[in-house]
Amino acid sequence: ATLPKRGWPGPLIGNRDRRPRSARGGMGGAASSRQRKYEANKVPDFPVELNGDARAILEAHSREIASIKKQLGLNMFAVPQHGDAAGIRKVALLTAGGLAPCLSSAVGGLIERYTELHPSIEIICYIGGYKGLLQGHSVPVTPSVRRSASVLHYHGGSPIGNSRVKLSNVEDCVKRGYVRPGQDPRQVAADQLVRDGVEVLHTIGGDDT
Repeated sequence: ATLPKRGWPGPLIGNRDRRPRSARGGMGGAASSRQRKYEANKVPDFPVELNGDARAILEAHSREIASIKKQLGLNMFAVPQHGDAAGIRKVALLTAGGLAPCLSSAVGGLIERYTELHPSIEIICYIGGYKGLLQGHSVPVTPSVRRSASVLHYHGGSPIGNSRVKLSNVEDCVKRGYVRPGQDPRQVAADQLVRDGVEVLHTIGGDDT
């Protein structure tokens, strides 16, 4: 298909009058010229039948992506599988970096998957990203939260709060009072995980996760 040279033709896509031209009435001069140009360059209605070359390229890309995912062991919600989860009793979630529409859904997805695969594993959430971890501020994921976790797929932001706190930025953590001078924020965070009995930490977000 050939795309219009000056972008999408706006309201004409999906809303154009599909009656025969004779039933729509005549179009004179410039209007008729514009219509002919649009008809010659319009994007076809879907589904579009791909030619052999385009189909081969898409199929090759699909195979390559599938191969990469298999090699990396990618999973949308990377919950330990049955054999890997042996002995795990408690996991934690936190969201860090900037707010994004996917954070809430990721939290909900992880809660759903743990509930589906390993309902006996306890889940807690640190409030406000790494700030909550450094301060030991967490909340448990209760049975009622597990039952209603699917609602998080319909919301943006983060239901457990966010912050720009980075464990690697020692000066900022000291300035904010999250650690004392001379302390390593990463060690403080690790010690807190041990005190809370957390064996798996899921960090959700972008910057510094």
